[in-house]
Amino acid sequence: MIDYISGIRPRIDYPVTKLIDSGLPDEESLVVIFMGDGFTAERYENRPHPDTLSVLELVEDAMATMLSTPPFSFFADLFSVYVIHVDRLIHCTL
Repeated sequence: MIDYISGIRPRIDYPVTKLIDSGLPDEESLVVIFMGDGFTAERYENRPHPDTLSVLELVEDAMATMLSTPPFSFFADLFSVYVIHVDRLIHCTL
């Protein structure tokens, strides 16, 4: 959110996980960025109970499906995938 009086945009720092690395610089890769909205911070790497997946597992499954399906499968080696750990509680610093 921007403070419209001062024009200052708060800096928000979130952890980032690189799930898939093409081995190329990002400028030469097809970069996909996932941001989970509404998940708790714990849900990114931990399962809330055995029948559900963590956010990282959900993204891994989605990318495995996508990258095994044409036309994406033809370019699978070019993809780098990041997950930004946005939890439902926003922590801002100015």
